[in-house]
Amino acid sequence: MKLLLTLLIVAETASALFAQNPAKSPNNPGTLPPGPLFKPFPDMVRWTITRKASAPAAGTPAGSQFDLQIIGEKSGDVSHVVISYSNGNKKEIWKKGGQQTTMSTGWKQPIAGLAPSDDSEDLAWVSAANFAVIQKVAGRDCLIFRETILPQAYRMRPDLLRKSSVPLNDEEKTEYERTNKILGSQDAGPDPESLKMDARAYIDLESRLPIMLQMGKETTVYKYDPLPQTYTINLPPEIITAIAARSQEIQASERKPVRP
Repeated sequence: MKLLLTLLIVAETASALFAQNPAKSPNNPGTLPPGPLFKPFPDMVRWTITRKASAPAAGTPAGSQFDLQIIGEKSGDVSHVVISYSNGNKKEIWKKGGQQTTMSTGWKQPIAGLAPSDDSEDLAWVSAANFAVIQKVAGRDCLIFRETILPQAYRMRPDLLRKSSVPLNDEEKTEYERTNKILGSQDAGPDPESLKMDARAYIDLESRLPIMLQMGKETTVYKYDPLPQTYTINLPPEIITAIAARSQEIQASERKPVRP
């Protein structure tokens, strides 16, 4: 519990340090210690991920404290995540084992599918190759990773870089507009080099949990709170039904004979 509370202080300090000197690179890169670069969120923990840009996005309500906030918790093989957007919309994700169901504002029923293994919010770019230095933040050693990368939307959808017009759904359009906000531009344009931004990740050395992520003009801060040992996550009936239906579909497809 003490470690989790300490990580919150470290995250707040890291955010302040980056704001004071965001462009400065470490002069003495260290040696990457053995072990995982970062770990998945641990069991019996509630994590809060708050993402906010230095300048408010067009249409963001006055006084909004975040552009996006993710609150998740995990108990055993069950996790529950609520994603809140500054416009008031929400997305709710339930995971059990390898199955996931998603319910968003305006949907009539949840959608079930396979669960991704990573909940850490855009750290897939972190690697041994872009490790920069071990740096003390609020008295704790942190692994610092730094890279120049494309925004997440373009890494997930390379076709968006094509000059031909690509139809976007509402979620992709929101992500496209968010990318422009991060870059501080009105139109991202098709040139990949013009879209790239500075990315920096702060990972606590001891726990290997992320504490802060800086992506262009956008800052993401991670907070961790321990859950009581007796805490359980109960799946709502409609989620149980959706997961069961999805499992039956998978089993039926596996039993389907293959023609020679």
